[in-house]
Amino acid sequence: MLPTKLGFCLVEVYDKLNIELYKPTLRAAMEADMKCIANGSRSREQVYQECVSEMEKIFMRVKTCG
Repeated sequence: MLPTKLGFCLVEVYDKLNIELYKPTLRAAMEADMKCIANGSRSREQVYQECVSEMEKIFMRVKTCG
C-alpha cells in the first residue's frame, strides 16, 4: 500500500520542522524501549512518561509554528 496524499504532506511538514516522527530511528528507539521493559531494565511507566514528554515538546513546537 502506498502512502496517501496526507501522509506525504505530513512527512514534508515534519521534515521542514525538523521533527523525526516519520523516520525509522523513532521506531528503532521504541523497539529498544520495549526490549528494556521486557527484560526489566526499565519500567513501563518510565518509558511511557518519557514518550509523553517528548510528544508534548513536539506538539508545542508545531503549535507555535502555526
